[in-house]
Amino acid sequence: MLKEDTINNTPAFMRNIKGIIAMQASPLSLVSDNLTSAGVTATRLLSTSKESWLMKDEINLNPMFIAPPESSEEMDSYDLAYLLEGTFTSYFKDKPVPEKPMGEEDISESDTPADAGETTDPAPTDTAESDTAAPEGDTPEVVAQNRILETSRPAKIFVLGCSQMLMDNMLDPEGRTTNATFILNTIDHLNGKDEIAAMRSKQQMLNPLADTTAFVRTMIKALNIAGLPVLVFVFGIGVWGTGKIRRKKIAKQFNA
Repeated sequence: MLKEDTINNTPAFMRNIKGIIAMQASPLSLVSDNLTSAGVTATRLLSTSKESWLMKDEINLNPMFIAPPESSEEMDSYDLAYLLEGTFTSYFKDKPVPEKPMGEEDISESDTPADAGETTDPAPTDTAESDTAAPEGDTPEVVAQNRILETSRPAKIFVLGCSQMLMDNMLDPEGRTTNATFILNTIDHLNGKDEIAAMRSKQQMLNPLADTTAFVRTMIKALNIAGLPVLVFVFGIGVWGTGKIRRKKIAKQFNA
């Protein structure tokens, strides 16, 4: 479960998303040199908490066998989703485009009509061939050429290291859970429809309380248990003191 502090709510389409379930996720790592040279900006959308760890070699996702590492040094925060913006360079820039080889059909001798006992029509005569053949030099040579776009127009690419978040068991048909809202809002943002994403984010069903420290929770409990009675007592003393002063003032006026 990714909590609000690991979700980037700065983009407009990510607002009001306060919790996302990630399952079987793989971390993402940015190559800063490639981004700088290509002029591409990266915005982190999702990350794990600082108490996360990687599972390598023998991967077993059975909750009964998952245990945290013994050393806390193996725990760290990992990025899970990025939004890339800019112009992207084609992989085939300055490279030849591979051509699909033309396969040849292997015909065995057993498949020939002579072996099967079938008769074939006699070959056409040379006269017929000369009548139907096109004159040499009249047919132009057709050459297929591949056009390569070395750079794209300004575009956006959404990268998510978890395909399980797109499965039916993670998305509800109505599209109201936080996971469905996140995916749909991202699609709307890629299509330039942030206003639709903003409207969808207002109907969130998950609105958890903010995490607090033990000290803050203790202070809130003390205020509710002892603070309120003290405030009532102080208010009562104030009312009693005000009434006493008022009575003395009235008595002084009549005695005078």
